[in-house]
Amino acid sequence: MKEEGNNTDMDNRLIFHPCCSRSVLAAKLSIVGKACGIKQRLSYHMARHTFGTMCLSAGIPIESIAKMMGHASIASTQIYAQVTDSKISEDMDKLIAKHQEKNKENDTMETE
Repeated sequence: MKEEGNNTDMDNRLIFHPCCSRSVLAAKLSIVGKACGIKQRLSYHMARHTFGTMCLSAGIPIESIAKMMGHASIASTQIYAQVTDSKISEDMDKLIAKHQEKNKENDTMETE
């Protein structure tokens, strides 16, 4: 554990900074859940999964997400960051668009 006063700039930017006890965090998550109309009990673990998944869906490189979450290994981050169906659909649309663009270029070259 780090001593007070030895914080680095990176420590001040951590997303899940160790700011309070688990019980205080659980109480805060409960308040957030109720405010959002979520009936399920929210947990720190669930918040980390959601954060990892949202970052991945936003296109943030997994290496960056790993650092943000304090993971030494990307393998740990892969457990938290799940690929959503909408992200898969978005990526497939990009792939199809690139393929169609390439076909148009090839068609243009053949007609010249």
